[in-house]
Amino acid sequence: MEKLKFNTAVSKLMILLNSIEEHKSITSQQLQTFGILLSSFAPQLAQQLRTETGGEGLVELQSRPTYDMSLIQELTISLPVQVNGKVRANLAVAADIDETTALSLAQDHPNVQKYLANQKIRKVIYVQ
Repeated sequence: MEKLKFNTAVSKLMILLNSIEEHKSITSQQLQTFGILLSSFAPQLAQQLRTETGGEGLVELQSRPTYDMSLIQELTISLPVQVNGKVRANLAVAADIDETTALSLAQDHPNVQKYLANQKIRKVIYVQ
């Protein structure tokens, strides 16, 4: 929302809704929280949801749910390694890996070594 990526926000709400449907249960508090999140995109539907779940007052006046950023950060990521424009390996590494360590791990991977044998690395592109 802060970056004005509304399609992404709506997509995440749809993913949440699909997850709720899979579990086949939701508390009224969770449903009200979903309504508050939905209110930015469908205010009338969110207000109706709030009313039907026993919430009082206007949904627009409710405070947004808070979250703990440390709980949603990935600890490991998949780092693709390309040689000659083709993915040769995917490494599972710490999310805060530095370029030197990533390059070292990539060069040590057996499949990458096969393509680097007797070759000089001309260009390295590392995206944090």
